[in-house]
Amino acid sequence: MAESGNIPSNAGTRYIRVFRLLACAMGLLLLTASFLKAMDLGLFIGQIRAYGIISNPILIIIIAWGLIAVQWVLGAGLILFYRPGWLLPLTTLLWLFLMAVTGWAWLTGVTQECGCFGAWARQKPGIATLENLGFFLITLLIWKYSGASQTTGGRAKAVIMAAAFAIGLVLLVFSGVPGVSKSQDRIDDFPFELIKDIHIPGKGRIDFKQGSHILFLMSTDCLHCQESLPEVDLLAEARQLPRIIALSMNGDMERERFIKEYDPAYPIGQIKEDLFWRLLGMADLPRFFLLSDGRVLKVWNQGVPKVEEVEKVLGTPAPP
Repeated sequence: MAESGNIPSNAGTRYIRVFRLLACAMGLLLLTASFLKAMDLGLFIGQIRAYGIISNPILIIIIAWGLIAVQWVLGAGLILFYRPGWLLPLTTLLWLFLMAVTGWAWLTGVTQECGCFGAWARQKPGIATLENLGFFLITLLIWKYSGASQTTGGRAKAVIMAAAFAIGLVLLVFSGVPGVSKSQDRIDDFPFELIKDIHIPGKGRIDFKQGSHILFLMSTDCLHCQESLPEVDLLAEARQLPRIIALSMNGDMERERFIKEYDPAYPIGQIKEDLFWRLLGMADLPRFFLLSDGRVLKVWNQGVPKVEEVEKVLGTPAPP
Protein backbone atom coordinates (compact mmCIF):
# COMPACT_ATOMS: atom_id res chain seq x y z
CA MET A 1 0.00 0.00 0.00
CA ALA A 2 1.33 3.43 -0.89
CA GLU A 3 2.46 5.74 1.86
CA SER A 4 1.17 9.27 2.27
CA GLY A 5 3.57 11.73 3.91
CA ASN A 6 4.90 10.18 7.13
CA ILE A 7 1.78 8.14 7.88
CA PRO A 8 2.40 4.38 8.13
CA SER A 9 1.41 2.48 5.02
CA ASN A 10 -1.18 0.34 6.82
CA ALA A 11 -3.13 3.51 7.68
CA GLY A 12 -2.32 5.45 4.53
CA THR A 13 -5.56 4.78 2.65
CA ARG A 14 -7.73 5.71 5.61
CA TYR A 15 -5.93 8.99 6.17
CA ILE A 16 -6.03 9.78 2.46
CA ARG A 17 -9.81 9.41 2.50
CA VAL A 18 -10.15 11.60 5.57
CA PHE A 19 -8.08 14.41 4.10
CA ARG A 20 -9.82 14.20 0.75
CA LEU A 21 -13.14 14.58 2.58
CA LEU A 22 -11.65 17.66 4.24
CA ALA A 23 -10.71 18.94 0.79
CA CYS A 24 -14.30 18.42 -0.37
CA ALA A 25 -15.66 20.29 2.66
CA MET A 26 -13.27 23.16 2.04
CA GLY A 27 -14.36 23.22 -1.59
CA LEU A 28 -18.01 23.55 -0.53
CA LEU A 29 -17.02 26.39 1.78
CA LEU A 30 -15.27 28.28 -1.04
CA LEU A 31 -18.16 27.71 -3.45
CA THR A 32 -20.62 29.04 -0.87
CA ALA A 33 -18.50 32.10 -0.13
CA SER A 34 -18.12 32.82 -3.84
CA PHE A 35 -21.84 32.47 -4.51
CA LEU A 36 -22.88 34.72 -1.62
CA LYS A 37 -20.43 37.43 -2.68
CA ALA A 38 -21.74 37.32 -6.25
CA MET A 39 -25.36 37.56 -5.08
CA ASP A 40 -24.61 40.87 -3.36
CA LEU A 41 -21.72 42.27 -5.35
CA GLY A 42 -22.41 45.84 -4.30
CA LEU A 43 -22.00 44.94 -0.63
CA PHE A 44 -18.84 42.96 -1.33
CA ILE A 45 -17.33 45.88 -3.25
CA GLY A 46 -18.21 48.19 -0.38
CA GLN A 47 -16.53 45.85 2.08
CA ILE A 48 -13.38 45.82 -0.04
CA ARG A 49 -13.41 49.61 -0.09
CA ALA A 50 -13.80 49.67 3.69
CA TYR A 51 -10.34 48.09 4.10
CA GLY A 52 -8.87 51.34 2.80
CA ILE A 53 -6.10 49.58 0.87
CA ILE A 54 -7.41 50.34 -2.63
CA SER A 55 -9.53 53.31 -3.65
CA ASN A 56 -9.70 53.08 -7.46
CA PRO A 57 -13.29 51.98 -8.30
CA ILE A 58 -12.37 50.01 -11.43
CA LEU A 59 -9.58 48.16 -9.65
CA ILE A 60 -11.91 47.33 -6.76
CA ILE A 61 -14.46 45.83 -9.17
CA ILE A 62 -11.72 43.77 -10.86
CA ILE A 63 -10.51 42.49 -7.48
CA ALA A 64 -14.07 41.64 -6.42
CA TRP A 65 -14.72 39.70 -9.62
CA GLY A 66 -11.31 38.04 -9.37
CA LEU A 67 -11.83 36.81 -5.81
CA ILE A 68 -15.27 35.46 -6.68
CA ALA A 69 -13.87 33.63 -9.73
CA VAL A 70 -10.82 32.25 -7.89
CA GLN A 71 -12.87 30.96 -4.98
CA TRP A 72 -15.39 29.40 -7.35
CA VAL A 73 -12.78 27.56 -9.43
CA LEU A 74 -10.75 26.42 -6.41
CA GLY A 75 -13.91 25.29 -4.66
CA ALA A 76 -15.02 23.17 -7.61
CA GLY A 77 -11.50 21.77 -7.99
CA LEU A 78 -11.24 20.78 -4.33
CA ILE A 79 -14.57 18.98 -4.44
CA LEU A 80 -13.42 17.00 -7.48
CA PHE A 81 -9.83 16.82 -6.19
CA TYR A 82 -8.78 17.77 -9.70
CA ARG A 83 -5.03 18.19 -10.28
CA PRO A 84 -4.30 18.82 -6.57
CA GLY A 85 -0.60 19.23 -7.36
CA TRP A 86 -1.32 22.83 -8.43
CA LEU A 87 -4.75 23.28 -6.86
CA LEU A 88 -3.61 22.92 -3.22
CA PRO A 89 -0.67 25.37 -3.53
CA LEU A 90 -3.03 27.95 -5.03
CA THR A 91 -5.53 27.36 -2.22
CA THR A 92 -2.73 27.80 0.31
CA LEU A 93 -1.81 31.14 -1.27
CA LEU A 94 -5.47 32.20 -1.19
CA TRP A 95 -5.70 31.59 2.57
CA LEU A 96 -2.43 33.45 3.12
CA PHE A 97 -3.75 36.41 1.15
CA LEU A 98 -7.09 36.45 2.98
CA MET A 99 -5.34 36.07 6.33
CA ALA A 100 -3.09 39.04 5.56
CA VAL A 101 -6.00 41.25 4.49
CA THR A 102 -8.30 40.42 7.43
CA GLY A 103 -5.30 40.66 9.78
CA TRP A 104 -4.66 44.17 8.48
CA ALA A 105 -8.27 45.14 9.17
CA TRP A 106 -8.06 43.56 12.62
CA LEU A 107 -4.91 45.47 13.59
CA THR A 108 -5.96 48.83 12.13
CA GLY A 109 -9.67 48.69 12.98
CA VAL A 110 -10.62 50.18 9.60
CA THR A 111 -13.75 48.02 9.34
CA GLN A 112 -15.86 45.74 11.48
CA GLU A 113 -16.94 43.45 8.62
CA CYS A 114 -14.60 40.97 6.95
CA GLY A 115 -16.75 40.54 3.82
CA CYS A 116 -16.18 36.79 3.79
CA PHE A 117 -19.76 35.66 3.24
CA GLY A 118 -21.58 38.78 2.11
CA ALA A 119 -24.57 39.72 4.24
CA TRP A 120 -25.39 36.15 5.25
CA ALA A 121 -22.74 35.51 7.91
CA ARG A 122 -21.31 38.62 9.48
CA GLN A 123 -17.86 38.21 11.00
CA LYS A 124 -15.39 40.58 12.55
CA PRO A 125 -11.89 40.69 11.00
CA GLY A 126 -10.28 39.17 14.10
CA ILE A 127 -12.45 36.06 13.95
CA ALA A 128 -12.00 35.83 10.18
CA THR A 129 -8.20 36.05 10.55
CA LEU A 130 -8.12 33.14 13.01
CA GLU A 131 -10.43 31.14 10.75
CA ASN A 132 -8.23 31.82 7.73
CA LEU A 133 -5.21 30.67 9.73
CA GLY A 134 -7.04 27.45 10.54
CA PHE A 135 -8.00 26.89 6.89
CA PHE A 136 -4.39 27.58 5.88
CA LEU A 137 -3.10 24.89 8.26
CA ILE A 138 -5.77 22.42 7.17
CA THR A 139 -4.83 22.99 3.53
CA LEU A 140 -1.19 22.22 4.35
CA LEU A 141 -2.25 18.96 5.99
CA ILE A 142 -4.43 18.06 3.00
CA TRP A 143 -1.51 18.85 0.72
CA LYS A 144 0.79 16.54 2.67
CA TYR A 145 -1.47 13.62 3.60
CA SER A 146 -4.09 13.36 0.86
CA GLY A 147 -1.91 11.65 -1.73
CA ALA A 148 -2.00 14.77 -3.90
CA SER A 149 1.31 13.96 -5.56
CA GLN A 150 -0.09 10.68 -6.83
CA THR A 151 -3.28 12.16 -8.25
CA THR A 152 -3.72 13.60 -11.72
CA GLY A 153 -6.68 14.94 -13.60
CA GLY A 154 -9.04 12.90 -15.71
CA ARG A 155 -11.22 13.47 -18.73
CA ALA A 156 -14.46 13.32 -16.73
CA LYS A 157 -13.10 15.66 -14.07
CA ALA A 158 -11.79 18.01 -16.75
CA VAL A 159 -15.26 18.19 -18.34
CA ILE A 160 -16.87 18.90 -14.97
CA MET A 161 -14.27 21.58 -14.21
CA ALA A 162 -14.96 23.21 -17.56
CA ALA A 163 -18.68 23.20 -16.76
CA ALA A 164 -17.96 24.70 -13.34
CA PHE A 165 -15.86 27.39 -14.97
CA ALA A 166 -18.70 28.20 -17.38
CA ILE A 167 -21.18 28.38 -14.49
CA GLY A 168 -18.78 30.72 -12.70
CA LEU A 169 -18.71 33.03 -15.73
CA VAL A 170 -22.50 33.08 -15.83
CA LEU A 171 -22.52 33.86 -12.11
CA LEU A 172 -20.22 36.84 -12.68
CA VAL A 173 -22.35 38.10 -15.55
CA PHE A 174 -25.51 37.96 -13.44
CA SER A 175 -23.77 39.59 -10.47
CA GLY A 176 -23.13 42.56 -12.77
CA VAL A 177 -21.71 45.89 -11.66
CA PRO A 178 -23.36 48.13 -9.09
CA GLY A 179 -25.49 50.61 -11.03
CA VAL A 180 -24.20 53.66 -9.19
CA SER A 181 -21.31 55.72 -10.49
CA LYS A 182 -19.76 59.04 -9.59
CA SER A 183 -21.38 60.77 -12.54
CA GLN A 184 -24.86 59.38 -11.99
CA ASP A 185 -27.56 61.75 -10.77
CA ARG A 186 -30.34 59.25 -10.21
CA ILE A 187 -30.78 55.87 -8.59
CA ASP A 188 -33.63 53.82 -9.99
CA ASP A 189 -33.53 51.15 -7.28
CA PHE A 190 -33.14 53.40 -4.23
CA PRO A 191 -33.98 51.18 -1.22
CA PHE A 192 -36.82 53.25 0.26
CA GLU A 193 -38.34 50.18 1.90
CA LEU A 194 -35.13 49.51 3.83
CA ILE A 195 -34.78 53.01 5.29
CA LYS A 196 -38.39 53.91 5.99
CA ASP A 197 -38.35 52.81 9.64
CA ILE A 198 -34.89 53.96 10.70
CA HIS A 199 -34.90 55.62 14.11
CA ILE A 200 -33.45 59.12 14.00
CA PRO A 201 -32.37 60.56 17.39
CA GLY A 202 -34.69 63.39 18.33
CA LYS A 203 -36.92 62.75 15.30
CA GLY A 204 -38.28 59.26 15.90
CA ARG A 205 -38.92 57.03 12.91
CA ILE A 206 -39.04 58.71 9.50
CA ASP A 207 -40.61 57.39 6.32
CA PHE A 208 -38.40 58.76 3.54
CA LYS A 209 -41.13 57.95 1.01
CA GLN A 210 -43.31 60.67 2.50
CA GLY A 211 -42.49 64.34 1.93
CA SER A 212 -39.14 65.84 0.94
CA HIS A 213 -35.80 65.17 2.61
CA ILE A 214 -32.11 65.77 2.00
CA LEU A 215 -30.35 62.56 2.98
CA PHE A 216 -26.73 63.10 3.96
CA LEU A 217 -24.69 59.88 3.74
CA MET A 218 -21.57 60.25 5.87
CA SER A 219 -19.07 58.62 8.18
CA THR A 220 -17.78 60.11 11.41
CA ASP A 221 -14.16 59.40 10.45
CA CYS A 222 -14.47 60.68 6.86
CA LEU A 223 -12.17 63.69 6.43
CA HIS A 224 -14.16 65.02 3.46
CA CYS A 225 -17.32 64.83 5.57
CA GLN A 226 -15.67 66.73 8.42
CA GLU A 227 -14.32 69.41 6.09
CA SER A 228 -17.76 69.94 4.52
CA LEU A 229 -19.62 70.38 7.82
CA PRO A 230 -19.81 74.21 7.74
CA GLU A 231 -21.43 74.06 4.30
CA VAL A 232 -23.81 71.31 5.41
CA ASP A 233 -24.82 73.39 8.42
CA LEU A 234 -25.63 76.31 6.12
CA LEU A 235 -27.76 73.99 4.00
CA ALA A 236 -29.54 72.69 7.10
CA GLU A 237 -30.26 76.22 8.33
CA ALA A 238 -31.95 77.21 5.05
CA ARG A 239 -35.57 77.09 6.21
CA GLN A 240 -36.99 77.01 2.68
CA LEU A 241 -35.32 73.63 2.01
CA PRO A 242 -36.31 70.13 3.15
CA ARG A 243 -34.73 69.05 6.40
CA ILE A 244 -31.41 67.23 6.35
CA ILE A 245 -31.16 63.75 7.84
CA ALA A 246 -27.66 62.28 8.08
CA LEU A 247 -27.17 58.51 7.98
CA SER A 248 -24.01 56.71 9.05
CA MET A 249 -22.95 53.13 9.76
CA ASN A 250 -20.97 54.25 12.81
CA GLY A 251 -22.05 53.07 16.26
CA ASP A 252 -23.54 55.11 19.07
CA MET A 253 -20.21 56.02 20.68
CA GLU A 254 -18.67 57.27 17.43
CA ARG A 255 -21.75 59.32 16.55
CA GLU A 256 -22.05 60.79 20.04
CA ARG A 257 -18.37 61.77 19.96
CA PHE A 258 -18.86 63.34 16.52
CA ILE A 259 -21.93 65.30 17.65
CA LYS A 260 -20.15 66.52 20.78
CA GLU A 261 -17.14 67.72 18.77
CA TYR A 262 -18.88 69.28 15.74
CA ASP A 263 -22.42 70.08 17.01
CA PRO A 264 -24.11 69.53 13.60
CA ALA A 265 -27.38 71.29 12.82
CA TYR A 266 -29.08 68.03 11.83
CA PRO A 267 -29.67 64.60 13.40
CA ILE A 268 -27.46 61.59 12.59
CA GLY A 269 -29.07 58.16 12.41
CA GLN A 270 -27.43 54.75 12.13
CA ILE A 271 -27.94 52.21 9.34
CA LYS A 272 -26.50 48.75 8.80
CA GLU A 273 -23.19 48.51 6.99
CA ASP A 274 -24.58 46.60 4.01
CA LEU A 275 -27.26 49.28 3.47
CA PHE A 276 -24.64 52.02 3.84
CA TRP A 277 -22.47 50.51 1.09
CA ARG A 278 -25.50 49.97 -1.11
CA LEU A 279 -26.38 53.65 -0.81
CA LEU A 280 -22.80 54.71 -1.48
CA GLY A 281 -22.21 52.36 -4.42
CA MET A 282 -19.07 53.39 -6.31
CA ALA A 283 -19.38 57.04 -5.32
CA ASP A 284 -17.44 58.92 -2.64
CA LEU A 285 -18.38 60.49 0.67
CA PRO A 286 -20.04 62.75 1.48
CA ARG A 287 -23.08 61.86 -0.61
CA PHE A 288 -26.37 63.76 -0.72
CA PHE A 289 -29.76 62.55 -1.98
CA LEU A 290 -32.68 64.87 -2.61
CA LEU A 291 -35.77 62.74 -1.99
CA SER A 292 -39.38 63.66 -2.61
CA ASP A 293 -42.41 61.40 -2.16
CA GLY A 294 -40.60 58.17 -2.96
CA ARG A 295 -38.43 59.57 -5.76
CA VAL A 296 -34.76 60.46 -6.02
CA LEU A 297 -34.64 63.90 -7.62
CA LYS A 298 -30.90 64.50 -7.48
CA VAL A 299 -27.65 63.04 -6.11
CA TRP A 300 -24.49 64.95 -5.22
CA ASN A 301 -21.19 63.12 -4.68
CA GLN A 302 -18.24 64.34 -2.62
CA GLY A 303 -19.57 67.87 -2.52
CA VAL A 304 -22.25 69.82 -0.68
CA PRO A 305 -25.06 71.18 -2.89
CA LYS A 306 -25.73 74.90 -2.84
CA VAL A 307 -29.06 76.18 -1.61
CA GLU A 308 -29.79 77.51 -5.11
CA GLU A 309 -29.09 74.10 -6.65
CA VAL A 310 -31.60 72.37 -4.39
CA GLU A 311 -34.22 75.05 -5.04
CA LYS A 312 -33.70 74.70 -8.79
CA VAL A 313 -34.25 70.91 -8.66
CA LEU A 314 -37.35 71.31 -6.53
CA GLY A 315 -38.73 73.90 -8.91
CA THR A 316 -40.11 76.02 -6.12
CA PRO A 317 -38.87 76.56 -2.59
CA ALA A 318 -39.91 73.63 -0.44
CA PRO A 319 -41.69 74.17 2.87
CA PRO A 320 -39.55 73.96 6.01
